[in-house]
Parts: sequence; C-alpha cells; structure tokens
Amino acid sequence: METVFKIIFTTSLYASIAGFVILLIKWLLKSKLTPQWHYFLWAVLILKLIFPFGPESVFSLFNAVPAVTQNVDFALTYEDVHQTINTLPQEKPYSLSAPVSQETSFWTGATAKKALPYVWALGSSMMLAWLIYTNYSLQGRLKKKGMPAGESALLTFAECKKRMGIKKDIEIIIQDEVETPSLYGIIKPKILITPAAMKLGQKEIFYILLHELAHYKRKDLLVNYLLLGLQILHWFNPVIWYCFKMIRQDMEIAADDKVLSGLKPGEEKEYGKALLTVLESFNNQRLAPRLIGMVDDRRNIEKRINMIRMAQFFKGKRTLFLTTGILCLLILGSILLTNPLSNQASYENGDYTLKESENYDPESLLKFKNPYAGNNSNVGNLLGSLPYARYRGGITLQTQKTPYDIAVVYDFLNTDTDRDQAESTLRNNAHIIFALIDNVDSIHFTIRSAGAERTIQFSRQELQKNYEKDLREYAKDNKEFTILLNSLRLKILAYPPKYTPVMSSTPGIRILAQYQGSADRVQYSAASGKLLSWDNTSGKVGALGTGVELPINTPVYWSQLEYPKDGSLETVRITMMKNNEKVAEKQVMIRFDGSYFTVEPSYDVLITDNVKLQSNYAQSLDEAVSLAIKNQGKGYGKGEVATEGHLILDTEEKDQLIKAYTISSFGYFGFENGIFTKVSGSGAIPTVITFSKNDKGEYTLLQYQEPMDGGGYLESVKKMFPRKLWSDVLTEGKGYPELMKQQEAQAGEYLKSIGRNAEVRASYVEKKLLNINTEASNKLLAELTKKDPILNLFPYWAGSKEVVENGERWIYETSQSKSENGDNMVLFTKKKDNGKIVLQYQYLIQDNEPILLSRTEFE
Repeated sequence: METVFKIIFTTSLYASIAGFVILLIKWLLKSKLTPQWHYFLWAVLILKLIFPFGPESVFSLFNAVPAVTQNVDFALTYEDVHQTINTLPQEKPYSLSAPVSQETSFWTGATAKKALPYVWALGSSMMLAWLIYTNYSLQGRLKKKGMPAGESALLTFAECKKRMGIKKDIEIIIQDEVETPSLYGIIKPKILITPAAMKLGQKEIFYILLHELAHYKRKDLLVNYLLLGLQILHWFNPVIWYCFKMIRQDMEIAADDKVLSGLKPGEEKEYGKALLTVLESFNNQRLAPRLIGMVDDRRNIEKRINMIRMAQFFKGKRTLFLTTGILCLLILGSILLTNPLSNQASYENGDYTLKESENYDPESLLKFKNPYAGNNSNVGNLLGSLPYARYRGGITLQTQKTPYDIAVVYDFLNTDTDRDQAESTLRNNAHIIFALIDNVDSIHFTIRSAGAERTIQFSRQELQKNYEKDLREYAKDNKEFTILLNSLRLKILAYPPKYTPVMSSTPGIRILAQYQGSADRVQYSAASGKLLSWDNTSGKVGALGTGVELPINTPVYWSQLEYPKDGSLETVRITMMKNNEKVAEKQVMIRFDGSYFTVEPSYDVLITDNVKLQSNYAQSLDEAVSLAIKNQGKGYGKGEVATEGHLILDTEEKDQLIKAYTISSFGYFGFENGIFTKVSGSGAIPTVITFSKNDKGEYTLLQYQEPMDGGGYLESVKKMFPRKLWSDVLTEGKGYPELMKQQEAQAGEYLKSIGRNAEVRASYVEKKLLNINTEASNKLLAELTKKDPILNLFPYWAGSKEVVENGERWIYETSQSKSENGDNMVLFTKKKDNGKIVLQYQYLIQDNEPILLSRTEFE
C-alpha cells in the first residue's frame, strides 16, 4: 500500500508542474491556438499522469527542479520529526521543525507515515463507490422514467448523424433527471434531453443534437471517464482538480468548434443563440455521474461565445494554427514527458548502491556560516547540503554546556556502502561544519548499517592540527573556503614514523604530497630544521633549505640537525600550487620526545613506505584511466575482483597535463547463485580525469571529476565537457553495453587466473526471495543481524553467494523448507568450497516470529 501511494504521490507532483506549465502556455497563446489545439495540449498532462517516469532527457524541465524520484519518501519518519535539539535556555530537547514533546513527535511522524496511504485509499474508495452508485442509480431512474423521442426529433437526429458521418445506433431519451442535454453511456451511447428542451424550435434541437454527436465523434465520453479514474487516484491534489475542470471546459469549446466547422457561413450566430437558450434552463445536476453536455459550466459560456464569434477567423488561418499547435505539443512533450538525467545512485530490485558525490559547492555552503551551534534550522539546512543528506536521520544539538556538540545519525541499511568510504566522507563533512559554525567543539556521527552501528567522533582540536590557520578563517570568503575544500583532497605520506639523525637508512623523514586535484607544483616549507633531497640510488643528499618548490610527486626529507628541548613541536607546511596560486594546504607536525622525532598521527597524514603504489604511476593513458576508475570505485560494496570499463571520447594536453574526457563504469564482481556477476558498482558516468605526465612517460592522477547529483547534474556535465561532446555524454546509456563487455572480459580473465570456469554476467542475476511474510523477513534479515553480524554474510534470497576471507573461499547459502507442522523454516549454511559445512543456523518461522532452533558449528 505504501509503495502504491508513493508512486501516486510522486506522479501528482510531476503532473502538478506539468499542469502549471500547460496553463501558462495556454494563457500566453490564447487566440493564437484554435479550440481544438487548446484541448489537445491537455493530452500531455494526461500522459504524464499515466506515465510519470518517462525517458531521461537533457531537455526535461525537471532537470531544473529538485529531484523527485520513484522512491520519494512522502511522509515524515520518526527520525525526521524527532530531531532533538538542546539549547542553552531550554531544559528539554526540542524538534528541529517545531517545539513539540517527544511523545507528540513520535506519533506525528510514525503514525502519519503509516496512516497516509490508508487515508488515500479510503478517499479513492469512497469516490469510486460514489461513481458506481450514481451511475447505477441514474441508469435505474432512466429505465423507469425515460421515454423515447418522437418521430420529428428522430428525423432531425438522422439529419444530424448524416451531417456528422455517424452510423452508430444512438438512442435519444427524454427525461428530467439531467437538466442539460448530455451524452451518456460508452457501450450503448444515449443522448439525454429534457422535455423542456424538446419544446424548443427545430433549429435549436438540431444544434443541440449536433453538439452531443460532436462529443461522440471526438470520443469525449471515453476521455471523461479516464479523467474520472485519474481524479479518483489523485483526489488529494487540488491542482489536478483545477486542471481537469479546465480540460472539461476546453472539451466543450472544442466540441463547439467541431460543430461550427460543419455549419454554413452565418449559422454561427444561430448556434450561439441555441447555446444561450439551453443555458436559461440549466441548473446544477442532481445526484448523477459526471456527464458531458452542451452546458457544462455557466461561467464558461462567455468564453465559448467569444470562440464562436472567432470561428471564421480560425477557418481562415488553419495552416498557421496547425503549425503552432504541433510545435507547442512537441515542445511540451519533450520537456514534460521526459525525466531529468539520473544521478549517481543506481536502483536495483528495490535496493540501491550508494554513490555520493563530494563535489562541494563553496558558494552554496558559505550561506550557512553562523556563529552558533544552537541555530536549529541552519544546522539542519547545512547537513542537508552535504553528502549523505538523503540518509540522514536524527540530529541532536548539545549547547547547554561546553563542549558544544552536534550528533547526527546516518542510516545506510539496504545500501552497499563501504564503511571506510562513509567515514572518509563524513570526516570531510566535519571539516566543513567546523569551518562554518564557530562554536562547535565536537561532532558525533552514528553510522547504522546492516548488523552494526558505529559512532565516530571528531573534535575541532583534532582536525585543526593539520592546518596552520584556524578552520574558521577559511570561511571568510569564497576563495579561502575553496582552498579548504581542495585541501580535503590532500593527503601527506610520511616515513619513517620515528627518526633520529643517527639513523643511516634515511637522511630524514620523507614527506610526499598526494593531491587528488589539479595542481602543477608543490611547495614545502619548514619552520625549523632543514629540507633535503636524496637520490637513494647514488646515496647523494642535497640541501634544499627551509623552503622549496618542486614538481608533483617529488618527495622531500626533513631533518633537524640540532636536538631541541623535549616536547617541542616542529611543523612542515605543504602547499599545492597552480598557475602560481595556492589551491590547497596542510601541515605535518613532528614532535621530539627526547630521543626521537615522531610524526604526529592524523587522518590526513599516512605513515607508509609504499610510495610507488600511492603515486598511481601508469605507463599509458589507457592504463592511467583504468587505475583512476578502480581507485575511485573503492567506495562501493566489496566484491571478489574490481573491474572497470571506459571510453575515452577526447583528450587535451598542455604543459605535461593531460585531461581525458571519458564515459566510465566501475563494478565489483562476485559469485551469486553460481554466476560470477556484478554485485555492486556504477552505470555509465561522464567523467573528466586529469593526469600529469613526467619525462619518463609515467602518468599520475591529479583530479577525478564526476557530475553533481540531482538538479545540478546537467549544468555540471556542461561545465565539465566541451560542447562538441555534449551529445555523447548527455545521451542516456551511451556506451554502457561496451563498458559492460569490458568489465565482463576483466572478470573472465580473473576467473582464468584462479582456474575457475563459470558464467560471467554483468547484468542482474535473478533471485528468488524467501517465501515468508514481510514482518518475519524484516526481523530475520534486519533485526537479528544486529545481534549476530555473521548473518549479514548470508544471502537475503534463497540461493548462494561466495566470499573470499583471508585467501580462503567460503560458500554462504540460504534455503527454505517446511516443518512437520507446515511452518516455514529457513536454513543458513556456511561451508568450504569442497562442500564441508562449518556453520549452520536453523530458524522456524512461527506467527511472523523467527525462532532460532539451532546454531551448530562443525569441526
């Protein structure tokens, strides 16, 4: 029920926008379209209501509005409402949205989410029941009280049918249930007319019957019932009601136009008089289904009379109006019947693979600069503008006493996000929060994923030590804030972790900047001590002084020739430069403990001797692109082997910098149901990758750029790529089959290397879900995994998957059977690749409750 309502709700949002656009176009064009074309334009709205999710297009109007997806969450969740805020003058927590009690928040959010689909279903059911009842009621009353038309009226009717080219048997019923001439019935159509109308002159009756036959000829009755059906589904949306009212009014005018097109010159006035005559006897209908008739709305008469007066004008310029109408229909269809270009989240079988963009927009983020952590709405809006905003749950602000703290919950259940990638992104988010909110001292992020909950904490003091100046100073203007955002991509490689001048294996602590951005030089400067160069082949050491500018990927060695006092702190500052301007900066802190100089550990200073690996050297552009894509894909859920596919559309080379314009895709492959398939990864993503190339022809990654999510996607792609490539990168699914072939080929080579023969498939492997009810499934596959994380390794479907752990292959199987009493049983089995079982769980599903019967470990 909830899923159905989500689709209906999303459809209403899309259709409301479409309705506003159509109304605007109709208002702008007015007399520049014929009545027929005014009516035809509404076909776009009806199609949008029936097919809300069309093909993606660069021309879609919805590229310019906030993204609305098929998985839109229509209601507040408990966490959305119950975001507890503690501020100085308050003793109790308050919600971000309103100062309500905890109990009220719970019932407002949780109950609303559960109740709204049923409220919608109740409203739709009542409307459907009303339609059925009134239809049968009218049918019964017509059978009792309706009378056939006389011979004179039938002769007139025969002439009308001949004029309209209609051969269908249509009955005329004289009745007083519906007080305006109307068309009724789809299978056996009837024209309902009152005794009062039959007393009018023969000419008036002729026009009345012509109008009703025009409705029949144009299939308006079918359209009317379609509108009724859609109105039943979207009864909660006043925009849809208003648009449908306008459609019915245009339907009547279009029927008038159909009649007038067959009249002789001069007869338009007589037809208009007949319309006014019928209006005089028109009253609101009694209990009856929504019919279409000659007089639909008194307030629409003036508009119809004006259109009748312009009949000859429209006849004289049919070609112009036809061209204008077709053009309008094509434009509206291209912008309203298409979907925005998709973001980087890929949806599959109800779950989704998480892939968040970290393209921070400095100008947008600076709007949230604020001196106080207690500013509820500002904190909420800032978090809503950072990566992982869609997975954010509750927020708690602690400002009653120092240290002032922000605590945020992120729910990654049903996602394949990598924990290390999530922590890295949230750490970057913490830097931004510390820079923009002056008095925040600490930040707690709680990460909820399948079977585990982990809280990570960042303090201002901890993140500050990698920067020479206060983080808050970076938020003073756009230029400085951009430097901070760039600095989040800067890592420092240092080795060894401890050093003393008497060591002969190295002249000092080696320091190397690794920057995932665009830069051409790197500056190193030491507050004290000396910077050295070292050729470890010849053993030659060169003095560089206390400051030096070097090419990218050139390390320096820091050494202090004189022993300072115990506890002293030395710093080496690293600045990335581009075109003689600073783009990023960080510092390494080295403490002397009386015997050794020790590198102060931090998130951005990596103690490693593996410089070659970290530098990502490649001997060709193709190899460099491949390595870059695989490195970027580490954030996806893990599989057995990483693969990638790419198409290099074009390149630019200048001053040993190479920019590759590509369409790329990443995928982890693993075994599911015996098939080696893509278990996580991306679709086809337009990507711009920049490398530096040294004299040896080795490539080093400088920048990896992907488009922004959501509404910013289109513009970011256009900024990234030259105009000549727009058609390639903005075409949905461009090159994806080829990218999949490349990934399948790499996966196949991996299988050969391990001596395994199996089907390789990048496409989705069909899975048979457990045949148990939703409540039991949620408890078994979600709640119980929190208590026993090993259960997360078993498939959620009835089948198998394989996992390589510490070089050894294990097979995890999930199966289902019946107990002697007919109850469902679920068996989780872990075994070696030789078939030997090592662990087995047996659950009985009884009254929607999974009961553990046994957990057996085998030797």
